[in-house]
Amino acid sequence: MKLVIFVTILALIGLVQPVYIPEEDESVQVPVEFPLECQACEAFAKLIGELVEKELPKDYVEKEAEKLCEKLGGSLKTFCLEHLVPVVDKIYDEIVKHTSAKGVCELLGFC
Repeated sequence: MKLVIFVTILALIGLVQPVYIPEEDESVQVPVEFPLECQACEAFAKLIGELVEKELPKDYVEKEAEKLCEKLGGSLKTFCLEHLVPVVDKIYDEIVKHTSAKGVCELLGFC
C-alpha cells in the first residue's frame, strides 16, 4: 500500500507541465515552489520515517529503499536509485533525530 501511495504521489508530480516563456519576455517569472526532486525526496523520506518508527535496523531499511526504487519506472527509478538510495543512511539518521521529511530534504539539498 505504501508503494502505491509513493508511486501515486510521484505520478501526480509528473503531470505538471513546463511553462513556455518566450525569451524576449523577461518580466514573467514562474516560481518553482516544489521541484520534482524535493517532492520525491519528501515522499521517500516519509516512507523511510515509517520504517524508522518500527525500529527496523538501518541495513534493512537501506535494502527496502532500494527494492522500492526498483519498482518505479523511468526517470523516477533513475532519480531514486542514483540520488535517494545513496543517502538513505543520512535520511535514517536525521529521522531518528526527529527531523521532518522536509527538513531532511532541505539538509540534503533537494528542497
